Amino acid sequence: MKVHNRFLALTMAAMMLISTMGFVFVTSASAAGNTTAAVISASPSKISKGDDVKLKIQVTDEDINPGQKDDKAEAIKKATFEFKESGSGFEPSNKGTVKFSSPQVTVDPVKTLITYSFEVENLNYNGSNKLFKCTVKIPGYPSYNLEADISDFVSSGSSGSSGSSSSSDGDPVAPSDSTQSYVVTKVYRYSNIDNTTRPGTVIFDMNDQSMIGRGDSTIRQGYYADILITVKDNSAPGGDYEIPLGSSSVLGSFTYQQGVSSIQNLTDKDAGSFTFLLEKVRYTGSRKQLAFFITGDGYKTTVDLEISECKTRSEAEAEKEENDDTPDYSKLERATPYVIISNYGYGGGQVTAGDTFPLSLTFYNTSSVLSVNNMMITVTMPDDLMLTSSSNTFYVENLGRQETITKSMMVTAKPAAAAQSHNITVSMRYQYVDDKVEARKSAETSETIAIPVVQVDRFQATGVELDPEIYIGEESNLTVNFVNKGRSEVYNLSAEISGNINNPGQQQNLGNLASGATGTADFYITPSGEGEVTGEVTITYEDTNMVEKTITVPYNTTAIDPMAGMEPTYPGMGGDVQVPVEEPKSPMPIIIVVAVAVLIPTAVIIKKKIDKKRSEMEDADL
Repeated sequence: MKVHNRFLALTMAAMMLISTMGFVFVTSASAAGNTTAAVISASPSKISKGDDVKLKIQVTDEDINPGQKDDKAEAIKKATFEFKESGSGFEPSNKGTVKFSSPQVTVDPVKTLITYSFEVENLNYNGSNKLFKCTVKIPGYPSYNLEADISDFVSSGSSGSSGSSSSSDGDPVAPSDSTQSYVVTKVYRYSNIDNTTRPGTVIFDMNDQSMIGRGDSTIRQGYYADILITVKDNSAPGGDYEIPLGSSSVLGSFTYQQGVSSIQNLTDKDAGSFTFLLEKVRYTGSRKQLAFFITGDGYKTTVDLEISECKTRSEAEAEKEENDDTPDYSKLERATPYVIISNYGYGGGQVTAGDTFPLSLTFYNTSSVLSVNNMMITVTMPDDLMLTSSSNTFYVENLGRQETITKSMMVTAKPAAAAQSHNITVSMRYQYVDDKVEARKSAETSETIAIPVVQVDRFQATGVELDPEIYIGEESNLTVNFVNKGRSEVYNLSAEISGNINNPGQQQNLGNLASGATGTADFYITPSGEGEVTGEVTITYEDTNMVEKTITVPYNTTAIDPMAGMEPTYPGMGGDVQVPVEEPKSPMPIIIVVAVAVLIPTAVIIKKKIDKKRSEMEDADL
């Protein structure tokens, strides 16, 4: 069993190793598929066999994931190079080891394109061919081989075959007894920055009438072109002819890409001329040369043409320096990283005045390139909110690129807090290191969050005013009293009455009621019959959150007939006569009245007699 497990483990390890090696092999093989190199300067400017040489190489790297352009640029700055003597036209000079400088990197701000250059010293040109070869090792990326053609810098007297052809017959040179011409029929460029391996938008088409006068036939580095070639040679024997493609450099400064480019032979077998249409061949930007062989049965000739529509890499650079006001993005400072509040929570939909609630804040570093550090967070509360058992400042040592961090605190809404949204201000001050200018910089951001606070609803009905007895057929007043004991206003009050009365459904619109105010709802009711009268008054209003609420106030009273106790009606002239029934009266009031009526005159007479007799006695004394 142990042997079986060991064998299985070894088998799986071997499979993983083979898979990994296959991935590395495929990656390495394709790593340089969209990478081109060119010699942009040489010292001496014209190289002869045996010269000690210094070269400046420029590399255009299009093998980039759009989202990792800056990351790869940083990795290229740390790249190392290894000289490949095998197959190269150079060897180390007597000065010793071939020396490479650190690469200078430029990132294209629009396309997924990185250009970098480096210098090579201690080279000796041996004249075996016109190629410089080296291996590029970029940390975190597969190594790949670069080849740069030095034909533009080789003295005409130098020996060696061109690297632009796989033929052993040397550089393609047009025979003296033939004439050659070309026509650029189409020019393509990339349709967008992500399309780096296929032609996209047609920017020139000689057969499209709409492009006449506005189409641009300039062929720049990386562009594709359709070129019609005509060669007249009366010595041609006739028959089938072809352009053999021994390597990707067989077309001089153009390359043929399998699955993209194509060649059409338009030659008439019996004519003394050849016509070929080269479709979607890619321009490398090194020179303006289009060179290839034409072969047939016992026949071989060469085509070597200068394509004037081409703009070499060095010409494009010179044009850019002269006319382009675009800043050098490789020297620009990094974009400022911003820290924002990506999310916050306060424990529910609303906060009631007087309550304490948890407040959580999540901070997010929006930069995909730079980390921020030494960050100080300050939370500023409005008057109606206050922090509970917590400081209003927080410190964060480091927040990585596109990372988040959450801070929590307890907050209390004051009992008298207004029923509204209250704004909390959060300020972030931090630092970051800009590696492009090698400087530490400071930045700050500020955000506002809103916390909705509501007051407790304390609207109340305080009682009903209604007589304990009311009369049938008469209107009686009913009053409902209410008060707003809450700290916020209530809105759109209305009242409606119901019950066993003649006029239910009466409504009143009472408007708004301020905090601490009282009010009444008044109704006139008429009982529908004798006996107990019951019903209710429904009051409807809206609180500070515009939520409609209702309260009901019951009432009751007794309805009586005001004619109760009257005698029954009797027929009379012209109608019935109603005779009231009187109860027997006591005689005591009459006796008292009579007594008073008798005593008062008697007293008056007696008093007069006394006064007369007194007067007579006085006269007798005199």
